[in-house]
Amino acid sequence: MRKKFYSFDLLRVLSFAGVIYYHLAIQLAISGLLPMERISFLYESANLHVATVSVDLFFMLSGAGLYLAESGGGFSLGSFFKKRFVRILLPLYLVYAADLALRLLKNRVWPFDRDIPPWRFVFTLLGMDEYVDMLGLKTFTQGIGEWFLGCLVLMYLCYPLLRLAVRKTAAGTLALSSLAYLLLCLYYPFDRPEIHMNFLAKLYLFILGMCLMALKDSMALWVRAVCLALALLLLFCPVTLPVSYEIRATLFSGALFVLALWAEPLIERLSLVNRVSSWLSSYSYEVFLVHHIIIYNVTDALAPRLSSPGRILLLYIGEILLMFLAGYMVKRAEIMLDAVTKMAQRRR
Repeated sequence: MRKKFYSFDLLRVLSFAGVIYYHLAIQLAISGLLPMERISFLYESANLHVATVSVDLFFMLSGAGLYLAESGGGFSLGSFFKKRFVRILLPLYLVYAADLALRLLKNRVWPFDRDIPPWRFVFTLLGMDEYVDMLGLKTFTQGIGEWFLGCLVLMYLCYPLLRLAVRKTAAGTLALSSLAYLLLCLYYPFDRPEIHMNFLAKLYLFILGMCLMALKDSMALWVRAVCLALALLLLFCPVTLPVSYEIRATLFSGALFVLALWAEPLIERLSLVNRVSSWLSSYSYEVFLVHHIIIYNVTDALAPRLSSPGRILLLYIGEILLMFLAGYMVKRAEIMLDAVTKMAQRRR
């Protein structure tokens, strides 16, 4: 199996851009610049919501990317967990520490409730504090990584077993998980979290990405044609279809993923686009971690001066540039810490 899919970089850029775009729009309403009803058309249509679709693509790409990276014959459990958790947790710690220092300097007040037991900091160390907090257990969350990161950590823990299942029978795993997902959507029993933030619902997207990668070479032409028709219907239909929004988002994300794989031979010829998307994609996680901090602080500080659409557009551009600058700094810090760690290991 090939090791590089340029369509993945392109989809990753589109998905994290969608999340950032949505949060930029929402912060305008929170800061009192524009009422929610005036901006909702910017991020949702009759059948789709840009944030839900973007997050679904993230999880599909995570599953597909892992399956692609680990598609060789050998698989080391220890090496897998070390590589994956260092990749997601080290940047989290750097951003968390920087944000905590910023809050203390800005407000001069400890930002957490005093009654939170210290042992719950373990959820922060695992990258799961926001997800656990969302379930009703107070943690030391600062919102970095959101609920998304907690789901991703749990998915990494599940991956070795999922890998065995997909390698044994990708079609069977896809069929069984699709049935379970459909039943979950139809008979969702929980008050919180909402289904679009439920781990089991998002785990299906992760499995779907793995299965589509395993089955891509045997995918019939009619499947791709159906995906094209489905994507166009969900994107342009002016009437809300009689299916839950969670299922609509999953159908659209899955169809878009299949179409991107189908278009891979064409996409790989776009050398300039691929260079740009690969570069942007390489910073996507770091930008994701810092984007809330920048959006909240900068938009709130400049809100009194944003009296025209032109100034709001300049704000968008400026905040995006700041996100990539901060993401670049986090990435450089990661590299430096990794180099120091390796040097210390060699001296031993």
